[in-house]
This record gives sequence, structure tokens and C-alpha cells, in this order.
Amino acid sequence: MATPRNGNRITAVASSIPTANLKRDERPRELVRRESVATAPVQKREERQANYVITCEPREAIEQAVKRIQLFYKAYERSPTAREAITELRIGSIITSANAGRFKDLGVEKWNDILTLAGVPVNLARNQWTTEKAVKEVTTAIKDFYFKNGRAPSSKDDAIELGIISIIGPMYRGALRKFGIMSWNDLLRKAGVPLNKPHTRITKERVDDAIKKMQRFKSENGRMPSTNEFRFNLGLNGIFTAICRGYLKQFGIASWKDLVTVAENAI
Repeated sequence: MATPRNGNRITAVASSIPTANLKRDERPRELVRRESVATAPVQKREERQANYVITCEPREAIEQAVKRIQLFYKAYERSPTAREAITELRIGSIITSANAGRFKDLGVEKWNDILTLAGVPVNLARNQWTTEKAVKEVTTAIKDFYFKNGRAPSSKDDAIELGIISIIGPMYRGALRKFGIMSWNDLLRKAGVPLNKPHTRITKERVDDAIKKMQRFKSENGRMPSTNEFRFNLGLNGIFTAICRGYLKQFGIASWKDLVTVAENAI
């Protein structure tokens, strides 16, 4: 199977799932999915139409969605967002149909119902991050992290790992002001854990360590990691952020491409 151009392994996993030839539903509308034609040349109308394939009947459609969600969860250890379901898992038509009530007979009326069927955690909606319940869940996760690791979690890499990164946006927009929370340190205080030390500058040693991890990844996978794999699988989101902000120019690294080149040449 060819590797997708964006390097995202979930896209590869999703596209590897065979698409069944499905019968039409009793209703006049079908569920369709457009196959990727990103690498294909300009096509005639008939050829373009051939890239639209009928996927499945309602029950089979839900089963397809469930399988792809479970593969995503296994790879990333978190539930996909609705946007990721559309762009990466390619089940947008199934979500649309669920919201339109076409799967009501199966007990599926919205995206979170599909997540529940897949046996993975349900994501909180944006406004749900501003509730007292959400704040309590986040502070509990912070406490658990502190007792396990002996330090408070960071607002970037650790927050992503804990699955609480989505609370940061509403927090900085003032949506948690009513709880006395306006910053990450306010959240740490709310959880009753010590604050982290001030952020230290990126050192040459940290950059060298990142390069070694990239080389190890290549030796195991036959290629360099994608930006998402670098940030989340290798746990180097801090280095990636430093690149984007220009902090690594002192080491001759002004972009992601520069870092990849350095890692390639250092082998």
C-alpha cells in the first residue's frame, strides 16, 4: 500500500479497510465516499464519477465507522474528533447521515453515539469544557499526573497526552474566569499541585536528542517521521513549537525541513 503524501498513518490505515459493495437503502439517498485522487492526473467526467463508490447499508456503514474509530484509538490512544473523522477516517458522510436521523433505528443519532458504539471515550463539546464538571475532571487528571510523575504537567506535551489540551483555548478566552482560572498555572493551583519552573531555553542537547529519536524512527520505519509523528508519537511537540517560533535558528534550523535535513545528514 502506498504511503499517503501527508505521512499520516491513520489515513493509510483507513484507506486499507476494504470498501464493501453496498445495496441502496430503502430511502432514495445513499451513503457515498469519495476515494482520494490527490495523486491522479486530470480525469474525464466519467473517470471522476468512478471515484464515487457506494459504501454500505446503514448497519454496515456504522460497522465501518466503528472499525476506523477503533484503529484510530489504538494508534493515538484517544478518540478522534469529528473533524479528524472527516479528514482522516473519511466517514464524514456517515456522520452527516447520523445527524440527519437516518440511523435512528440503530440507536445512532449523533457523532458521540458512534464513539460510544466503538467503545472509546466520548469527546467533550467546546462549550462543555467550560463547565464545573470539566474543570473537576481536568484538575483530577492533573493530580493523577503529579502523583505518578512527581511534577506538574506542562501545558503542551503533557496536556495533549492527558487529553485535556482542548480546555486551554476556552481558558485563555476567559471562559473559566468564573472559576478563578485564567492561565495554566491557575489550573495547577486549582488542582493543588506545585507550579512548574519557568520554561528553560532549548539547548543543543535537546536538539541532539530529538535528532537521535528521528534517526531511530527511520531505522525502524524506513523513513523520517511526519510532523504529527514527531510531535505526538515521539513526544517532541516542544521542539516543533520552538522551530515554528524561530528558537532553533541559532543551531542553523529555521524550519521543519531544515531539521529533517540535519537528521538525514547526521546518519
